[in-house]
Amino acid sequence: ASVALLAACSSKSPKEASKSSGAKETINFATVGTTAPFSYEENGELTGYDVEVAKAVFKDSDKYEVKFQKTEWSSVFTGLDAAKYQMAGNNISYSEERAQKYLFSYPIATTPA
Repeated sequence: ASVALLAACSSKSPKEASKSSGAKETINFATVGTTAPFSYEENGELTGYDVEVAKAVFKDSDKYEVKFQKTEWSSVFTGLDAAKYQMAGNNISYSEERAQKYLFSYPIATTPA
C-alpha cells in the first residue's frame, strides 16, 4: 500500500473562516505522533516527515497557519469527517475506499501490505 498525507474538505470556506479581520485560517493537522519516521515526539515537540512537510508547505503562507494536534488513531478519520481536522499525517495508507472521501498527497512510501 502507498503511504501519504491526506486532507479533508471543511464546510467552511476560507473567506468565511478569516472574514475581513486579516487573521490567518487555521489548518488543524491530526497525527498520532508515535510512528517514526512519519510523526513522533522529540524533546516534547511533534516532528517527523509528515509534520515537517506540512510545516514547510505553510511556512510562508499569509493565509494559513498549521496547528498540529496529537490524537488517537481511532479519532483521525472521525475528526476529518467532522471538520475538526483539515489534514492528517501518520503513515496513512491509501485505499480506494479512503480515496473516495479524502484527498491524498502523492505517495511518499510503500508498505508490504
